[in-house]
Amino acid sequence: MEIVSITHASDIDGIGSAALIRRKMGVRLDRVFFSDYSEEALAGISDDVGRISSREETLLFLTDLGMNRGLAGIYKEIINNAQSNGGMAVWLDHHYWEPRLIKEVAGLCDFAVVGENRRYCATEITMRFLGVRDTFARKLAGIVHYSDFNIRPKDENTRKTVGNYALGIAGFNNAGEERKIGMLRRLVGTISEGRLSSSELESSAARFRRMSEARIRKMLGGLCRVGSDAYIGFSKSIQSTQGCGAILEAKGCELGIYVNTDSGKAHLRSKGAVDCAKLAGMFGGGGHPRAAGFQIDMRTFRIGSKEGREKLGREIEKCISK
Repeated sequence: MEIVSITHASDIDGIGSAALIRRKMGVRLDRVFFSDYSEEALAGISDDVGRISSREETLLFLTDLGMNRGLAGIYKEIINNAQSNGGMAVWLDHHYWEPRLIKEVAGLCDFAVVGENRRYCATEITMRFLGVRDTFARKLAGIVHYSDFNIRPKDENTRKTVGNYALGIAGFNNAGEERKIGMLRRLVGTISEGRLSSSELESSAARFRRMSEARIRKMLGGLCRVGSDAYIGFSKSIQSTQGCGAILEAKGCELGIYVNTDSGKAHLRSKGAVDCAKLAGMFGGGGHPRAAGFQIDMRTFRIGSKEGREKLGREIEKCISK
């Protein structure tokens, strides 16, 4: 049986989930694929899964990947491709799903744990599903929990590891597509072998940290107000939680939105009054009530211009009011 893993590219929860699958099941690194909320990336992965499944029975794992209406059709195709030759599909996630999509998409899987989970991240769900209970796996799951739920660890070494994952993986995602996939696969391999870090990850974190600090200072000088208690900041690539957190701290507002002007991705963080997952869902994205994201249509919102940014702000304001 061929084992295939599709996981979230943007943070340690997706990487940790894939690493545990490799640690337990021995999935080949060239069978580990990474996505977010991009239709283009998913379409390519669907083609890859189709080619693999046409040759051999496939066990497909989808981890730390949420769902929205715009992606449902592609995901159905991916699942059907995996099952086409007697294979199986398993989905392990903790993001918010619309009830209709749980039935429509997760219902196609042979096994699925999906929907908003405020207790366990995807790595913890994957660990329990696989029955992986060794000391390293438990330590990894604890670190990922801190990172994914934005909890500050008391231990200094754990704080450093969480920070390196956030900044290092952001740096990987800032590379070209081919380099990004290679670096993410190597990190999956490193963690699956029982090591929490690598020189490549640490170097990426250090570079991205230096770059982010300068960009955040510049971003804070040009924030756009949205409604009564939200602000949007625009910048080239910085770490999403770091960017949104800087906005929340600088303005003391309820909702901080950081827009990556390189990729067109919007990242949302709130203190609780605004449901980020539902807001992101209105733009075809997803996530959690306090942390979510979506891909901006760059043709509709030309965020390189003042007019385009103001247009995006007005649209977000309308959606918040709903």
